[in-house]
Amino acid sequence: MSGTVYHEYRTCGDETCQCMSGGTKPGPYAYRAYRDGDTVRREYLGKAESE
Repeated sequence: MSGTVYHEYRTCGDETCQCMSGGTKPGPYAYRAYRDGDTVRREYLGKAESE
């Protein structure tokens, strides 16, 4: 499996969540970025382990 694995904190979209008003965002979530021809794609790998 080629590509780069990275982690992001994302807003969840729930209007009542603190992340929508500038608070802490849920996460981290793991993604893999890879090239598919001329297109860079990303694949969701799941919620990352806590560090």
